[in-house]
Amino acid sequence: MSALITAKLVSIIFIVLGLSFFFQPQIWRKYTEYVLENPYKFQFTYLFILIFGTTIVLLHNIWVWDWPVIITIYGWFVAIKGAISLLYPQIGQKFQGLVNKKLFNVARIGGLIYALLGAMLAYQLF
Repeated sequence: MSALITAKLVSIIFIVLGLSFFFQPQIWRKYTEYVLENPYKFQFTYLFILIFGTTIVLLHNIWVWDWPVIITIYGWFVAIKGAISLLYPQIGQKFQGLVNKKLFNVARIGGLIYALLGAMLAYQLF
């Protein structure tokens, strides 16, 4: 039961976050620039990311060759990202050169993929 609720939650997050990336790429670019310039101000955010990812892994650690593995891989990715960000917050500065005008297109394409993946998961779950 908890795995199903976790999967539903992640599908909704994918849809909303994907649409946000698609319709508001300039806001995400500005946010990314700010985070990269001030990595130590976001320790609490990194902790939340670690907790969120770890919760997904604990509640939905399903390794089957079907749609549930998407949730599991996402949970592991988020947990690892949170841990790395807490242990080495300045790592993002190595990628600062990638944040530029081209990020608009990448954010839109990524957002569309996120939203479609979320819709696919929601269709399977609801």
